[in-house]
Amino acid sequence: MADDKQDMNSPETDTGLSSDPYDIAAAGTALAIGADCLERMAVAFESSARRWELIVFPAMFAFIILAGYGFYLIYSLTTDVAYLTRTVDRNITILASELQSISGNVSSLSLDIHRVAGHMENMSGDVYAISTQIQTLDPMLSTMDTMTRSVQQMNVSTHLIRGDMSHLNHSIGRPMNMMNSFFPW
Repeated sequence: MADDKQDMNSPETDTGLSSDPYDIAAAGTALAIGADCLERMAVAFESSARRWELIVFPAMFAFIILAGYGFYLIYSLTTDVAYLTRTVDRNITILASELQSISGNVSSLSLDIHRVAGHMENMSGDVYAISTQIQTLDPMLSTMDTMTRSVQQMNVSTHLIRGDMSHLNHSIGRPMNMMNSFFPW
């Protein structure tokens, strides 16, 4: 146990460092170990930083370009939406005025259709009157047919009279021609 105590009280432990805070040699060794660790860490950090530089800087550049392009797309979209809004607003205003005009025209058309319906009722009465008058035309038609036959007979009779007159002219014309030569007038 005394050996254990002596081992614990010995200035050197398993790590090679002294537990005495005033031991300068042990402090230098600790600084050398710490500096070596820091140097290894700095070398590892530099190599890691170079690898990250190859990745991070192009990624940042690409992000900046994509962010600018995204801003341009959003700006274009808002400009197009504003133009679309103005156009739709103007078209809706025109459409509203045209719909008012159409509404007035439909009202006028409705009145005209009512007038046409009234005229159709009058026409139906007139057609009924015409149909009754057509029924009275049947006797007139038979009378007209009789008149047509009578005119044809008169035409035949006139033709016969013309023939007779022509024959009479030939019969009387020669003797009268001779007598005309005796008279002085």
